[in-house]
Amino acid sequence: MSKRQLRGAPWKDVRKEMFAEDPELRAAYDALGPRYEFISAVIGARKERGWMQADLAKACGTSQPAIARLESGDQDPKLDTMVKVCNVLGLPLTVGSGARLAG
Repeated sequence: MSKRQLRGAPWKDVRKEMFAEDPELRAAYDALGPRYEFISAVIGARKERGWMQADLAKACGTSQPAIARLESGDQDPKLDTMVKVCNVLGLPLTVGSGARLAG
């Protein structure tokens, strides 16, 4: 597809075309999958409880900006922070080997 044909196309079609043209881009995108699964689970569990970021921060013993940074995905959270957040929210946390860390 040409760039003109991609304009206004559904994201899945644009992504498919981009990945076909650049396998390194596909690998980088796939590598981010677990990060965004974790973030999505945290945000979903927090909202399900009716909590604001400040509520989660208080329950975790941290600050609201720290939760905002975690949820934005802009920084790599420490493992102990991830475990604490998962424990507070009742979420399981697993590593690549499938070893369960929390929950």
